[in-house]
Amino acid sequence: MGEIVSSAELSDIAGWCDHLILAAPLTEETRGLVGAEVLAAMKPDAHLVNIARGPMVDEAALLAALRNHQ
Repeated sequence: MGEIVSSAELSDIAGWCDHLILAAPLTEETRGLVGAEVLAAMKPDAHLVNIARGPMVDEAALLAALRNHQ
């Protein structure tokens, strides 16, 4: 079975990912897992693919990152 990481751990990993794919159930632990910190850590040309539930990504943080060309 997979392992749920905290957003702090995900920030460490996101910096070297070319593709960050979310595939997990939506729980209180995963809600907002990808926020401003994780998005800022990602490479400018990295891809975020969410095949899980939408609320795993902080929508306001995602919109801000896109507007700032991050």
